[in-house]
Amino acid sequence: MIKLVVLALIFIVAIFFHEELSILLDSPLAIKQFIQSAGWSGILLFVIVFVCTQPFGIPGFVFVLAASLIWPAGIAFLISWFAGTLASIAGFLLARWLGYDFAERRIPARFQRLKTKFSAYTPKNITILFLMFYLAPPLSWFLGLTSTPLKIFTMGAVIGLLPVTLLLSISGPNIIAFIAGLPTWLMVCIACLLLALITRQTLIKS
Repeated sequence: MIKLVVLALIFIVAIFFHEELSILLDSPLAIKQFIQSAGWSGILLFVIVFVCTQPFGIPGFVFVLAASLIWPAGIAFLISWFAGTLASIAGFLLARWLGYDFAERRIPARFQRLKTKFSAYTPKNITILFLMFYLAPPLSWFLGLTSTPLKIFTMGAVIGLLPVTLLLSISGPNIIAFIAGLPTWLMVCIACLLLALITRQTLIKS
């Protein structure tokens, strides 16, 4: 449900700012220079925003794609990998501290069903879960409500986040350029389809 809402919002924003997005992609040098000129301060700000917002429901891949536009692939990967791991740990601890009032009611049913598939949350199993769901905030919430030790969770997150983060860091500019190059009518159709799916899910739950 959360993913559908986010995807719909992305396409709606892209429709209204399609021309501006194309201009941005045609001349990204000025923006890159502005952020890169901040040096370590820019990196620190990026990490802080990533860590402080992703645990509350912002999909982490958005930050990874943004980093791929700002820094070279290698640097973007290291920054995103580090920030993504910290954000996952923050979500894990947030759920563990706040418990049911914050986390359990927001965890989709598909994550609850994982309880029957994994008898123990070993580093291997945690790694598999991160490979499956990547930086989806509910994953960290779900694991935070289990008896998984923080050390085991961290090990699984570090390993599990690596492949997809590397892939997005390398291919991020091409992905965004592809979205920006889609015809407006097609983006409208996709946004309408996503909104229809959201409405259907809402009606089913009600």
